[in-house]
Amino acid sequence: MSTAPLSLIIAGAIILGLAIDMLLRSSRKLNIAASVFLGLFAFVVACEGIQGYLLSIDRPVLASVIIRAEYAFLILLSSSFYLFTNHFPRGEYWKVAKPVVYLLVGLSAVFVAAAMLGIDRESTHYLMVFEEGVYRPSVDIKYNFIHYIINGYILLLALYSAGTIIAKIKRVRLVYQKQQIRYFLSGFAVFGAIHLLTLIFANELPPSVKYTATAVGSVVFSAVTFYSIVVYRFGSLRKTLGRLGIEFAVLLVLLVPVMGGFFMVRSWLADLTPALFFLLVTPSMAVVFRIIHLAYLLVLRIIRGDHTGTDATEKLMDRLWNSRDLNELASRTVTLLEEQIECANADFLVYDQKNDIFRVLYSTSGKTFDIPGSNPFFKLIAKSDEYYHRDVINIDPRYTGIKESAEKYFAEYGAQLLLPVFFDNEIPALINISPKIDENSYTSDELGIIRKIRKLVTIITDNLILFEKEEEAKTNVRDLGLATEIQQSIFQGDIPEFEKIDVFAYQKPAKWVSGDYYFVDRIDGDNAAILIADVSGKGIPASLVAMVIHTIAKTQEFSRNVDPIVKKINDILTSNQGSSGFTRISSFATIFCGFLECGSSTFHYTNAGHLPVLVFDRASGKYEYLTPNSKPVGLFPEFTYTTSVKKLKKNQILVLYSDGITEAIDMKDEEFGQERLEAIVRRNEDMAAREIAGEILKAVENFSEGREQFDDITLIVIKL
Repeated sequence: MSTAPLSLIIAGAIILGLAIDMLLRSSRKLNIAASVFLGLFAFVVACEGIQGYLLSIDRPVLASVIIRAEYAFLILLSSSFYLFTNHFPRGEYWKVAKPVVYLLVGLSAVFVAAAMLGIDRESTHYLMVFEEGVYRPSVDIKYNFIHYIINGYILLLALYSAGTIIAKIKRVRLVYQKQQIRYFLSGFAVFGAIHLLTLIFANELPPSVKYTATAVGSVVFSAVTFYSIVVYRFGSLRKTLGRLGIEFAVLLVLLVPVMGGFFMVRSWLADLTPALFFLLVTPSMAVVFRIIHLAYLLVLRIIRGDHTGTDATEKLMDRLWNSRDLNELASRTVTLLEEQIECANADFLVYDQKNDIFRVLYSTSGKTFDIPGSNPFFKLIAKSDEYYHRDVINIDPRYTGIKESAEKYFAEYGAQLLLPVFFDNEIPALINISPKIDENSYTSDELGIIRKIRKLVTIITDNLILFEKEEEAKTNVRDLGLATEIQQSIFQGDIPEFEKIDVFAYQKPAKWVSGDYYFVDRIDGDNAAILIADVSGKGIPASLVAMVIHTIAKTQEFSRNVDPIVKKINDILTSNQGSSGFTRISSFATIFCGFLECGSSTFHYTNAGHLPVLVFDRASGKYEYLTPNSKPVGLFPEFTYTTSVKKLKKNQILVLYSDGITEAIDMKDEEFGQERLEAIVRRNEDMAAREIAGEILKAVENFSEGREQFDDITLIVIKL
């Protein structure tokens, strides 16, 4: 007889103990769902072991019955996994519609009945196989299509449930919830890896190794699931695992006589019919497990004086974790400190960044006061210290450097302990704790409670601050969306049509709103007014300057002398100048402003520091550029701008652009440059202005593929 299957039976008993323990700790929906899930998992694991054991003692008929039971438990396990994932992690309950529950119950009942009655089987054969040098009994089962339908149901529920948990990683906002999910998934990964390896090397591994590996993987997965739920992931892992180790050892010791009794009556049990076996064994096992549990609690009480099994961290978390804001967190924390450590007074202070003070948010005494943020003691607080104890600082040489400032602080504000609450490297909150009511020193247990409360407050404060920042970001996104809509509604949309020239313009902001601007209008018949501007910076500040340029461009009259328009823009932007003669406005702009007489092909322009305008002569195949003839606007008050004149020819192509075109960067940090722009214009010279612009934009996009757009893109193509 092989004893290898006993490892799975023991593993099942351990997992069942975890399931019962979890239910005793709390009657929350999550604990109930997890307890049912682990309980069914325990039966599946134990059935695998019992099946192997029965085969080892030449009881294949009874082993066949256990296979049916194992499959039935597996069906129920898949349904319980679905319900468990809808309650997991703590505080993230996804309500399941009643029709779905009814459907699950109905399908599970039908499939369990089919499995137990053998409806999913075509035939069952009892064989002898040669294994480990001897012949052993084996059960060979051929299944029908019903079995594969049930398998599909199990697989579908398992995949959906696993997907639900993975989807919640991004959905949940509290740190401890994400940690619960990560712990569960890590345990599941360990179990899955071990189980997969045993399947891959099924023929190479002896049964003893396969049974033991499966047992270890099952216990690890169940223990991690248990730990992630009952202690919130915030307790000390070493202490928690040590405590669980003691509990498991106690449970194993208590199971020894039970397993001995089971071993003594094994032959008698094997002779029972299936119906009589379940009729006698089921109530007997219920009584045995009840006795074991009572003995388990009694032994634990003797060992560590705790018969309830309730984790202190969980109690504290229950009081604090669902605080909706800092005010609620402050009142709950102070009240909890009063109850747990019997302090005479506790103050919860938050930092007011605007006034550089810590102000009392909640105090046992009801007093309100402020502590300057510049207090010397605060500059010496280290993130590694959980709290500062007045008595310890006075006698411990490690605190010599802060002793004087700390003593002044404690004396002035009547504090015995200071608990700093960190967010990154900043201190958004402080907790002052006064001496005890009876004026005795705080015990090590009370200091342990203080550490736990401080840790929980830090975690919850982090989450509240992050949630507030997230809401602020959402508001900013809405405001930026509105700003984008306003800018798009004001800026030019359609380009007017001209008889003698072909014009196309395009603009794409790097962020929500653009700091680039263009203006094209038809003046005095078939003449064209053209303006392109690129404001320094990005986002809202740059877009406001672009709006100023737009307003001036729309209200000014374009003619052969365009320099007055550019001067007007410069005068507006530099009107609030400082004593140094430079503008106080942080943004400036480059502008190309032109007036094109289409009849004579004469171009009057002012280039105020803008990128050179590309002029391509199709007849000669040569390029030339209209380079800057003035300084950018917004920098120098009273600057005198000039208008230049360029005589153009028929069939020439003009390209006006912002730095989002030529300074686009690829993955090698190489710029797109003017040479590539020239090549595209030459290659597509026979196309219309819109098509040429499209080729330029497509080339820029392909060139910078994989890199985020850094600059606003503006492009005007004019074909004479």
